[in-house]
Amino acid sequence: ESHRSSKAIHYLALAKAFSIATNRHMLRNNVDDLRERMRLLQHDRRANIDLLETNKVSNEKEIRRLKEENEKLRLKMSDLQKRVELDHGSNHFDLKSMKN
Repeated sequence: ESHRSSKAIHYLALAKAFSIATNRHMLRNNVDDLRERMRLLQHDRRANIDLLETNKVSNEKEIRRLKEENEKLRLKMSDLQKRVELDHGSNHFDLKSMKN
């Protein structure tokens, strides 16, 4: 019977060692998986930042273009308003009233 109990103890020790090895392997796989996920997330984050920067530059250019266009249109409108005022003299024709 002592032989049986030593065999049982031996099997229990093997089972425990196998369990520990399996847990270590699973833990190592989980860590590797998390590292890969982190690497992919960092890559995605960098790509998103690059895209946002590109959009920002593009938007800034468009804003500058629209401001320049707006200024040109204001100058044209001012010029037209002055011409109308000169053409109508005392009639006090006002382009601003045409906006409404």
